[in-house]
Amino acid sequence: MLDEPNTHLDLLSLHALELMLGQFRGAMRVVAHDLAFIERLQPTGNLRL
Repeated sequence: MLDEPNTHLDLLSLHALELMLGQFRGAMRVVAHDLAFIERLQPTGNLRL
């Protein structure tokens, strides 16, 4: 579970995180206000409240 994982990252670190999460093949729960970040992860499903 990741809670606001990109809050304090610079662009290089954010890109590295996105690449790593994009290669992860397990289940993950991401809580973030950054919808662009979530969409770049290409989720198979999401819940917006």
